[in-house]
Amino acid sequence: MHRFIVPGTPEIGEDLTLPADISHQIARVLRLHEGDEIRLLDGEGGEWTASLTRIDPKQSLAHAMSAFEGSPEPIAQITLYAALIKYDRFEFMLQKATELGVSRLVPFVSAYTNARPPSDNRLSRWRRVIAEAVEQSGRTELPELDPTVNFTAAVAEVGSSGILLWEAEDRLSLRDALAQHDGTNLGLFIGPEGGYSADEVEAAKSAGLALAGIGPRVVRAETASIAALTMALAHFGDMDPRCLPHGH
Repeated sequence: MHRFIVPGTPEIGEDLTLPADISHQIARVLRLHEGDEIRLLDGEGGEWTASLTRIDPKQSLAHAMSAFEGSPEPIAQITLYAALIKYDRFEFMLQKATELGVSRLVPFVSAYTNARPPSDNRLSRWRRVIAEAVEQSGRTELPELDPTVNFTAAVAEVGSSGILLWEAEDRLSLRDALAQHDGTNLGLFIGPEGGYSADEVEAAKSAGLALAGIGPRVVRAETASIAALTMALAHFGDMDPRCLPHGH
């Protein structure tokens, strides 16, 4: 069933006017019909089953019928601190991290970052990518997308609740770093193609982050983020299909 994030909270029995972009998708792209059922999300955990009562590419209507218990959000609150890379690859990272279950996404710049901070238009596009990934994946909450920050400020903020993936670390694996981690709040740092400077590594150590390796092979930043996030969610028990509500 198609799922759409809508502004506001639908009331049961209410006819809700759908935004123009969703109306266009329903009428022109998906070619749905009156009477077809869809799901409406508020992006904050609420989900409702609704029936389309009017199809119009500019202003469709949906009748909210009942609340729906969607898939639970992850137990772990994981923030992915990701160095800016080429925009298309960063966008791919945002999409896949959202599908997996990230709670918050924070782009950062560091000494060897080549990409520039995104424009307002680019940020709007990235938010649409995140929203579409929520709709597609069965999630009910929108991850936060923070403004771009400086690496040093980010590690100071996170401190001992963070793990930094570092290609030169050959003693502590990410698996072992996760085993040593206390609590379910975690900041995962994925660096740029050029890696970290010596000063940045020292700043991370001084702030209290654990430095961990992800394996013997060299992988792209977006690959590292997906692998690390998957390992972290599995560690916290969030990759178990038994987490699904009854009936899925």
